[in-house]
Amino acid sequence: MLEVESIPDGRMMPTADNSSRPAWSASTAGNPSWLAHVAGVVSAPATTDATALLGQLQTVLDHAPLVPGSGDDPFAVLQQLEATSADRWLLVTEEPAAHRGCGNHWCAAVAAFRRPLLLVVPAVAGWEGRARAYGALAQQTGVPLLGVASEGEWVPEGFSPSRDLGLPWIGALATEPSERPAAAGGDEWLWALRERIHRRWQMLVAAGDVLSREHLARSPGVL
Repeated sequence: MLEVESIPDGRMMPTADNSSRPAWSASTAGNPSWLAHVAGVVSAPATTDATALLGQLQTVLDHAPLVPGSGDDPFAVLQQLEATSADRWLLVTEEPAAHRGCGNHWCAAVAAFRRPLLLVVPAVAGWEGRARAYGALAQQTGVPLLGVASEGEWVPEGFSPSRDLGLPWIGALATEPSERPAAAGGDEWLWALRERIHRRWQMLVAAGDVLSREHLARSPGVL
């Protein structure tokens, strides 16, 4: 069964020109719709704390992804999602290519439904190699890769993920002090993270790799 978590309240964020722009909140009508039409699958097969990750994703996406049961059929889950909650994200913590029957695994299902995949890896020693391996798996199975994010901030010395990873880098889901201006606190970091997600999604739509969901009917700003 799919589990739904709560949605946090909204707030206003400062911009470079000192004006205000609304934060991403389903409770605030009239929000920018950058992420309103972006819905995909978060794959975190190596996560050590799914509950903490769910909280991080809720902060970034402004709603918690739906979570399938461990024995659920990937194609059935995505079919249900398309029919009832097509604008919601899905969090999968199982191995994406683990065999579930003839031709049935999460990679095959995600590719068939053309949902963008956000790969999340824990920021521990060797995470960049793990990210590359799963990125290659996504490419091999035809999964549209939205990008790679890390659960923390650990980065090897002299290594720049955006330059050296070889995969679309979204950023760290935890706080990134080096990327946020002191005056803006965590707001600018969060805004930038969401902006990268949206830009990658636009690129995938333009390339025809994923389906645009802008036709979905929903209230303005609701994720």
